[in-house]
Amino acid sequence: MKAQYRLFRRNGIFYAQDNVSGKQQSLKTRIRQEALSLLQAKNQAHSSASFTLELGLVYLRHANPKLAMRVWHNLECERQRLDEAHRTFARDFDQAVNEASRSSRVEALVSAYALQQHMRSRQRDMEMELEL
Repeated sequence: MKAQYRLFRRNGIFYAQDNVSGKQQSLKTRIRQEALSLLQAKNQAHSSASFTLELGLVYLRHANPKLAMRVWHNLECERQRLDEAHRTFARDFDQAVNEASRSSRVEALVSAYALQQHMRSRQRDMEMELEL
């Protein structure tokens, strides 16, 4: 079977060229051995997608061991928690605006703005927890 990509060098930088479409892509390296490894990975990805997926997961697990322990349920719970925080913010904001009709609008807008800043800070904290 003919390889999908071939290697060539221009101005000291290695490139991969798609033999079917002719599209050229920089491999962003000047080291031949690295370029050959990248080219082999591109050709292998083209020939067997499922194997490449498993190989990529192995690299990910090695880079971040906690990744293997995370499950979709945990991510869904975190998403629901963020949604609840958003709904709470919207409810509190609406209450602050309703209070504006009873008190001065300036004071209500200031308190709503302060509340908004507080909720944004909480949301950033929750998003940072998700990234861990």
